[in-house]
Amino acid sequence: LQKELNNENTLIVETDITDPDSTQSMVEKVVNHYDRIDILINNAGGGAMPKLPEEIPFEEWKRLIDINLTGAFNTCMAVGKQMIKQKSGKIINVSSTAGTKGNPGMLHYSAAKAGELGFTKSLALEGARKGITVNSICPGYISTDMVKAMSQNAIEATESQIPVRHLGEPDDIARCVQFMVGII
Repeated sequence: LQKELNNENTLIVETDITDPDSTQSMVEKVVNHYDRIDILINNAGGGAMPKLPEEIPFEEWKRLIDINLTGAFNTCMAVGKQMIKQKSGKIINVSSTAGTKGNPGMLHYSAAKAGELGFTKSLALEGARKGITVNSICPGYISTDMVKAMSQNAIEATESQIPVRHLGEPDDIARCVQFMVGII
């Protein structure tokens, strides 16, 4: 992936998605470089160690809401203004099954991802009239470094709850996104 990112057609802009000014600055840099934005994939997210609801500190609650929900809002609003001008665009918000069914020990993450799903549905209704499609995908457990850091017992217990009995792979999500934006 890093090799693919290092070419003359790639622009990398470090952005704090929890900050609307940083997000707007990123959009301006992208538009200055490419003259337009056709696709936004909101894949930034963050979790925390599982906790009982009463043990979640407010700062952790706020951090997860800021990253997983406010970040999606900030990027969609900044990019959406450009897409409205273009009268076209595709937005994919990567949510989670935790937002559709909850997740024990992850009240704050589940709440943020559920909020992201409601946000996506409403934004899709607004965007449709402006030539912008807005969709969401909701992966379950994906074989990432964060998940691989779980204990082997936790991974096995998680896999036993998955109908195909194994974790998803990052390429599974990438192919889904490619399909939704019309690349494949």
